[in-house]
Amino acid sequence: MTSNDRGPSSRVAICEAQRLLIEKGYNADRISSGDRLYDIVAWQNGHVLLVSVKASRQLERSNYREHITALSGMLRDQPDHYRTAEMWIYSRSHWFQWEITPGGAIQKREVAS
Repeated sequence: MTSNDRGPSSRVAICEAQRLLIEKGYNADRISSGDRLYDIVAWQNGHVLLVSVKASRQLERSNYREHITALSGMLRDQPDHYRTAEMWIYSRSHWFQWEITPGGAIQKREVAS
């Protein structure tokens, strides 16, 4: 992924996230339907990971509060021990990742691209 002041497009960020998941041993497919909560479905050893991908020049978790609330609500309303969700934000050459829980989001790690 190229680095520039404007950051990558959302589509490029989704493709890069998919590549990173595959490198970690996941099978991963992009979701291309219109209005969706997550962009990638990844699976490995019976576990399903739903990943919402964003690209942003200014990293503010508060900008995604409604999206985090919707993802949290999905996990709370449809519990499944084999399914988790994460939100990945690409900002200024770095990935910031949050684990989504039924109660909100917890920052996990930063992954350089």
